[in-house]
Amino acid sequence: MNINPMVEVPKPKPIKRFKELLIDCNEIEARTFFTAIIGHVRIMASKTWVVDDKGMAMLEGSTFEKGLFCSIILLDNESKPYVDVTIKYDRDDSRIWLCNIVPCAISELTIDQYNDALDRFRAELVANCIGHLKCNVTKDSFVGSDVMSTETWKKLDAFSGLANRSSLHPYDNQRWHRFVISAFKNDPKLDGDTLGKILRLELGWSEDKTFQLVVRYEDEIALLKEYCGMPL
Repeated sequence: MNINPMVEVPKPKPIKRFKELLIDCNEIEARTFFTAIIGHVRIMASKTWVVDDKGMAMLEGSTFEKGLFCSIILLDNESKPYVDVTIKYDRDDSRIWLCNIVPCAISELTIDQYNDALDRFRAELVANCIGHLKCNVTKDSFVGSDVMSTETWKKLDAFSGLANRSSLHPYDNQRWHRFVISAFKNDPKLDGDTLGKILRLELGWSEDKTFQLVVRYEDEIALLKEYCGMPL
């Protein structure tokens, strides 16, 4: 009797992403934290971190509120500015978040360079000033099932696995519509950029087909929002 060998399904390849740093707190706790972290950097007077007083003066009032943000510069091995890390308090979400890491010496940071700077900021500064607050840092990679509901992921996986990728069949379009409707209902934060990475890097769609599907997704989500009277 011939037994067909079981084909091992390859595990999805994680997709790299920029980490996020979040600290849940109220406004009073946020002000205390920002005072502590600025004071800690000044007292350290190290060759690694310095307070970006000039940058903060430019942002204060026009962009961020005094006492509810700070910008700290990470220096390189020659004590020259490497990156500028800015964190701020968000009243709507009641949390502090790392909103930007801007390179000082190069034009653009890779994902690994960005995440390394974030990890150093957390380990060398935040950990010493956070007190009883909890710092949460997202993972540096993800797969599709990490960033959407189980229902939405199953519908996207079904569409991708059964689709005629050269020219979508009417049944393929039906499966795609089921995915879009589920994403609209269950995953309002699923943006086109994230979907594109999942289609291209995890599900193996070509670059041009991925672009077409992402444009289609964004158009159809916008249409559903308009139909339901939601802000675009």
